[in-house]
Amino acid sequence: LWGGVSIPLHNKGLPPRGWYEAKSPSLVAWAKDRAAHNGDAIFPLVFSNVAYIPVVAAQWAAMSRIDPALPAKLNIVCLDQASTLKLERYGAPPCYANTTNWQQFSGLWALRTLILESLIGEARLNVLMTDSDAIWLRDPRPALIELMRTRDIVAQRGSFPGDMRLKWGADTVCMGFALFAARPQTKTLLDRLLVKFETQDKDPTFPRYDDQWGINHVIDEAGVVWAEPKGTGDDEVQEGYVTLTLQDGTAARTNITLLQMSAYYRGKCHGTYDSETIILHCHADKHGVAKLSSLSAANILFLTRNWESRLANASLATFADRVAAASHDKPQRHTSGEPASPPEPGTPRSFLRTSRLAAI
Repeated sequence: LWGGVSIPLHNKGLPPRGWYEAKSPSLVAWAKDRAAHNGDAIFPLVFSNVAYIPVVAAQWAAMSRIDPALPAKLNIVCLDQASTLKLERYGAPPCYANTTNWQQFSGLWALRTLILESLIGEARLNVLMTDSDAIWLRDPRPALIELMRTRDIVAQRGSFPGDMRLKWGADTVCMGFALFAARPQTKTLLDRLLVKFETQDKDPTFPRYDDQWGINHVIDEAGVVWAEPKGTGDDEVQEGYVTLTLQDGTAARTNITLLQMSAYYRGKCHGTYDSETIILHCHADKHGVAKLSSLSAANILFLTRNWESRLANASLATFADRVAAASHDKPQRHTSGEPASPPEPGTPRSFLRTSRLAAI
């Protein structure tokens, strides 16, 4: 496994920028190696500690139904040693073994931003931040690659932070499923977010280093312009841009697209979904059991009850086959293990239009 780096803490826990950048070659090397092996234009990235490994496995199962080779293309940052050892036991591709004590300062969000900026700026990768419970029902990459030709940030739509949504009269960038193109203007925007993290103690309204709060406020401070009409309908996209000054003094436009809610859903799930849904990201409490329960209730948990035994002692060569064996054609119940009836193709989208709760 690629080794992580131990990052000292300062300023309420945020690692010093200069120190991190000097110690990030192992991260960049891991990412470049993974990208070269996968050969894709997009670098899907998920963060997990040991409690979330079953949720990652649920994502693998969903991906395997799309393409058995897809789970191995999910790049994972392991947040503790236990998750690193688990993935090694399952024969999964090597994760990046981060050793930052992020739990000490609730700094996962700052760590995510640091790593995202490094992968874009140093590794020159187009990074897709995808939460482990943002379940892939269809492959989003072809559409995202096409959008990335002219857009710099492509994301799910959220409603947090509420102050920005109220001010804009438009939805917000959801960091649970967000693509950042490897371009100077994107890195500049993330640099501004890191500055906001570093000065958080001077802004009491900045909650717990939250990257979604931060990215939307940074966009607002940069003077975001949302196209009119704003495209807030469930089948519409929302387009906007900010103009930033780069390090060389030139001005660059950063184009932002927020995806249609009907295909990239974030909110409360009701157990049915449209046949055209690509990503289903259900609202749930932030712990592994709650996430699995929400996937079960939404009929998108395709992981067999004995999944762990099917993945145990696998190797990288057998990983895809083992994940396929741990996947089920029909959704599984997290509580009883009884398979649920799959939704019929063409299920009405009414739940999408009536359940847009506070999304993060």
